[in-house]
Amino acid sequence: MAMLLILPTTVLTNYLSEVPAGAAVSAPLVIGLTDRSVVLAATAKTTGSYLTMAAYVPDTNANASLQRWTFESVTKTTLGYIFLVRNAASGLCMTPNAHFGVYLQPCNLSGSWLYTNTAPTTATGYRLRAFASGRAGECLNADSHPSTDPSRINQDSCYSSDESGERWRVRPGVGICPTVDVTATCQSYNPPRTGLFGNWKQSLASFTSGKNAEIGQYLGGKTVDSQFFDRVPDWFEVGWGNAYTTGNGTTSPTITDEAYWLESAPGFAEYHSLSAAAGGSVGDGRNHTYMALSSPGGKVDILYDYDTVGTTTHSEGSGISYLETGVTKRDDGTAVLPSGIEHRVQALDPNGVWQRLPAAATVVNDRQCDGPSTTLPSAAPNCVGVSIKTVANPNSGSDMDSIGFTQPAAATPVGPLAPSIPSATINGVNQQQLHACMQNTPTDCLRIVPGLGACVAARLQCNLGARAPAKLSRTRQSAMTAAQARVAARKELRTQNGKPPGSKIALIVKTVPAGALRSSLLAPGEPLLVVSGTAMVSGFQHGRAAAGSYRGFVLAYDAATGVLVDACLGTACTNRPTTASK
Repeated sequence: MAMLLILPTTVLTNYLSEVPAGAAVSAPLVIGLTDRSVVLAATAKTTGSYLTMAAYVPDTNANASLQRWTFESVTKTTLGYIFLVRNAASGLCMTPNAHFGVYLQPCNLSGSWLYTNTAPTTATGYRLRAFASGRAGECLNADSHPSTDPSRINQDSCYSSDESGERWRVRPGVGICPTVDVTATCQSYNPPRTGLFGNWKQSLASFTSGKNAEIGQYLGGKTVDSQFFDRVPDWFEVGWGNAYTTGNGTTSPTITDEAYWLESAPGFAEYHSLSAAAGGSVGDGRNHTYMALSSPGGKVDILYDYDTVGTTTHSEGSGISYLETGVTKRDDGTAVLPSGIEHRVQALDPNGVWQRLPAAATVVNDRQCDGPSTTLPSAAPNCVGVSIKTVANPNSGSDMDSIGFTQPAAATPVGPLAPSIPSATINGVNQQQLHACMQNTPTDCLRIVPGLGACVAARLQCNLGARAPAKLSRTRQSAMTAAQARVAARKELRTQNGKPPGSKIALIVKTVPAGALRSSLLAPGEPLLVVSGTAMVSGFQHGRAAAGSYRGFVLAYDAATGVLVDACLGTACTNRPTTASK
């Protein structure tokens, strides 16, 4: 029997009122499951027509409107946001009919739906939960069918096991990017690729209130083993992030702008700041390059502006089977993406040729304007728009030249600044030629800058970097004490409910030289404040650790600036330096 949740009286009164005049309505959307190609469809346009799962058809198909749905915002409740889900073909709404299925009826509040995160495992899709008379009832379940007609889909208990038939998602078409709460494009590869390339302008986000908020632009991927099997759900990512962290009685608010890379695997997650790299903490409005290349050691090398900054330790192999690039936001509607953001991405095929994504590559947008949302109304400015620019493929058809991301009331982009470029040649790469190419023809530098391809292949230093003045960085520039490191760590970590642990967990703070940390880009003698513990945690604020449980953690802060330079979760972090003198 389904569990019913009765809302407070104030919310009940709100709910029973009529739909507000001028309520936000989304564009027609396709609704499907996180891990399947079929989508939600009405069997006909008439009242009483039941819903089923059907093969996706494009907009040009005569029956496309049977698979298109608009979300009409009703109200906010303590459980989440309530929507009417209206069929584009008929103007009728998706309505539960006891256990005879879900069918089309004239739209009224008795046929509304609550859009919530799945539980207990989040970030795998969203639930569409029937909501009537102030009560949240059963969930739309593609695997539940009434005995009268197995082609129909039904509502069923909201299973605590996170049933795959209840994990709904706005779908762009047949394909889907598995990462949730992103605006992104993705592509799978078989056989796997040996490299990924991404390029975009490194600009500053703006923050409109004193609440924790973060925007990340990323290039990510997954690997397979030497037999091309994907047995381990690993993930690596390199990108650019802007974060606002609130202060308290002992610390001031901070803004962190930094390039970064991270990786995760079951029971392990690690984040690395690249703020110490040239240009790694400055939103200079200039193009920067993010890469991942297969490593001879069976892992993946991570490069920032053509210099190697790290190597994964938990990748399943060196073959890259999946590419994803996009924007992720974790905020209360207070983080604003800068304008003019366009990502250009390529993958290195087994023949050593860099190739763009096809123009028809999958695009997902979980922040679509006026689309369904679990925690925030996705009305402007808290939404993201997507645009695709194409270029002719030399053989046939067209490729994706770039994917652009826009946000209403977008922040004015910086610059671009014009820092001094060293007039030197390093490891065969002329620096002025390299930096001119990075700004003017960024996707062709490996081909047209003499010596760059050979330098990158040898994993040498290829870029002396265009260093901007330190004052242009918004990232904290004051010394950190051990007490402040302890406070920062408690704010950084997340417990199983997704919130900071506060004083619930025990912490040890040590001082070690940066040279003791494998991934540090700081000078070897620079002091780090390392905070460690053995408690169970579920993630950290920076970046995107995979949802799960991690035994133990180690966080390393630059003592001179207070910047988090490395965060590691899981038992594999025990080799991190935690035994040096206090």
